[in-house]
Amino acid sequence: MRNIGELAVSKIKENNLGGVVSVLCDVGEEQAAGEVVKWLAQSNFTVKNQNSAVQKDLDDVKELAERLEAVRLIVAVGGEKAVMAAKSVAKFTGAATIAIVTVVDGEGIFDEYAVFPRKNQQIRAPKPTAVAVYEGAKCLPEKCYGRLFYRAMRLIDKAFLQISDGLPPETELFFELMKFFSEPAKTEDFVAALQKVAADDYFPSFAVPSYLTAKEGTEFSESCFLSAAMMLVVYRNYLEKPFIDLLPPPDFTKSFKLLDKNAQWDYNINLSESEFASIDDFLKRKFVLSEYAADLLNMAQKIDLEGIAKKWKRSFKDAGFHLSKSPRGKILVGDLSVASALDGGLLLHVKQSGFFENNI
Repeated sequence: MRNIGELAVSKIKENNLGGVVSVLCDVGEEQAAGEVVKWLAQSNFTVKNQNSAVQKDLDDVKELAERLEAVRLIVAVGGEKAVMAAKSVAKFTGAATIAIVTVVDGEGIFDEYAVFPRKNQQIRAPKPTAVAVYEGAKCLPEKCYGRLFYRAMRLIDKAFLQISDGLPPETELFFELMKFFSEPAKTEDFVAALQKVAADDYFPSFAVPSYLTAKEGTEFSESCFLSAAMMLVVYRNYLEKPFIDLLPPPDFTKSFKLLDKNAQWDYNINLSESEFASIDDFLKRKFVLSEYAADLLNMAQKIDLEGIAKKWKRSFKDAGFHLSKSPRGKILVGDLSVASALDGGLLLHVKQSGFFENNI
């Protein structure tokens, strides 16, 4: 197995980076970070210091950035927390960042956002210049399933619209992501999927929580919308199928419970500037396309759809229970059900089945 310090130095040289270096690490990764510091010193890099990546709120990051003002390169060692801290410091100092991932524990490793749990703050920060996953890295997929499922949901939406417009649907990545919900994930495959997801910029559904926030006078998060959408899309596909109500894998269930615990982001997107004229327009175009669902999902020849459906049947019930604890969830599901009934499709049958009364 390649030495982690050697891996870090090679990534730095690969990207022609230099100057004063600082190493940020997660708690528990001090030994690995120490090895990186040792190799940097042996390779004639000036190492300012090694810090634990304490990221309680934005003030902590600003304080750390002041201490590292002269640093031109930050090496993050650990998982999402260390990488988030490194990206955030880089935002204020202009330093480059290299991520040496020893724990795959969050999609934030790859994207352009940094979140601060204490104050629900979010800033846009530059992606790391390079990300290298250490060969001995631990993989914690339950920490990342939210993003993969989130993206899969959007791919379904996109494919439905393509089919309705008479275009061949782009389903390859959707099927690839779905495998993570039916098969054990290998670290390298999971990382590759997260990187693909992070590189995508297809985010039309931000309009929905933005609209509902303005309409109801209370904040709706994308994660709350995801939970509701997940229930509705999956339920409509398998409503009449006699699948056994099996418990989902613990990590799958856990991912949905984590969704609404994440920062409740306030998306300040002007609905009039989006592709949707109203919430009804969005719902009709996005959700009242259930007749295409079976055809789309049947294209996944290599995936155990029945097995996935068994897991999802319980999972969306779990999400329903989770949403029932949130005032935002109750309002959101109510709006979705009423608006969709206007078209006489999708949720009308779900409403008549008593699904909302039984699960929300």
